Amino acid sequence: SYIDDFMLQASGVIDKANYLRLLAEQINRYYQTPGRGNQSVAESSFDAWIKLYRTDENTGNAGVSYYNKGALVALCLDLILLKNSDGRYRLFDVVKAFYTQAKQNDSKRIGISSDDMASVIEQFMPLAEWEDFERRYVNGVEELPIEALLVANGVKIQANTKETADKHVPWGMRCNETPAGLKVNRVMRGSIAAKAGISAHDVIIAIDGIKADTKQLTTLVNTEHPVECYLFRRDELMCVQVQPETTTKVEPRDETTGMTGAVPPHKVSLRLAKGDKTLENDNEQLKGEAGWETWLNVMKR
Repeated sequence: SYIDDFMLQASGVIDKANYLRLLAEQINRYYQTPGRGNQSVAESSFDAWIKLYRTDENTGNAGVSYYNKGALVALCLDLILLKNSDGRYRLFDVVKAFYTQAKQNDSKRIGISSDDMASVIEQFMPLAEWEDFERRYVNGVEELPIEALLVANGVKIQANTKETADKHVPWGMRCNETPAGLKVNRVMRGSIAAKAGISAHDVIIAIDGIKADTKQLTTLVNTEHPVECYLFRRDELMCVQVQPETTTKVEPRDETTGMTGAVPPHKVSLRLAKGDKTLENDNEQLKGEAGWETWLNVMKR
């Protein structure tokens, strides 16, 4: 999933700017999936046929796509390999090593276990570093070091940390207008709506005494006072109070994942630090400073 987009720009089908847009879409999908703090990419892969392909309104809260996060884990591993080998090795070399190993078998195929991964990858990076990476980012749910690695490779990141940056998820819920009211399709874990007690399949009929519609909801997204929502849950009429987020927190915490530390951006956009033309002019200088050329160009053998 990482290589399929990467090879488009490496082969010249798309330029670097368009590739970075594709990569930003992957990153935004990852950041907008609260379940990344609940399920590892290894677990997602293992549970694929019983969970990933049987999605429901809680899928994004409970788990993560191994295609999406897997692509970003591969990106991080590629950049770490480049860094640790001073640009000599990257993920493609690891893949080639597995192909070479497969060719030695009569069937030209091999099965790959975690031990096999370690025995091959340790040819390109210290085993202890791979085991730490696997523990934290493959089998664990720690936040991926995407931004630090991209910045070190000459990519500038513009971030938007506001939950309301995406107008389709006010209060952290996705809903659509129906004749009966606003039908809630999904509520993000730890969001304002979730804390108020709003659930998927609820139908909001009034907000602060006014008939609920998308426009009414949008006007109240940034309000500073509590808001009363009347809704039907099945056939039961309920009233919940939506409390706006406070601006003071003792410790930064991503409420959607439960992770403490710096809250990740809601949405990012990526571009080369100085723009393609400038980067081409400063090619030799940036090779040493950021390594962008080594990363965005497949090395010739």
